[in-house]
Amino acid sequence: DLEEAALPLEEYTSLKEFFARALKEGSRPINADPQCLVSPVDGTVLRFGELKGAGAMIEQVKGFSYPVFSLLGASSLLPTAADINVQEEHTESITTTEKSKKSWWRVSLASPKVWDPTSSR
Repeated sequence: DLEEAALPLEEYTSLKEFFARALKEGSRPINADPQCLVSPVDGTVLRFGELKGAGAMIEQVKGFSYPVFSLLGASSLLPTAADINVQEEHTESITTTEKSKKSWWRVSLASPKVWDPTSSR
């Protein structure tokens, strides 16, 4: 939304300057709720889920689902199934904070004005 830009459009000398532009003060207040997901981009979260090991699937990226390792690489830092089983066997020694640490995936649409998923079929 160009109304949010700190400078008029004609003052940007390159696409890089435009896409890394500052916004007018207060144009996008950040929700202070710690349970709220905040993203620094123009876009919409279409799907999200918890990553549960290297075999986890990320759903519906351009109409297809993918195994995490195919997108992040086989040597990604996600726990393997064996690691998960060991962790489950020793839950008594894991703190509440450690239990809350999880890996998540998300699929975002760059801008709702660019593509409307309901009209593309």
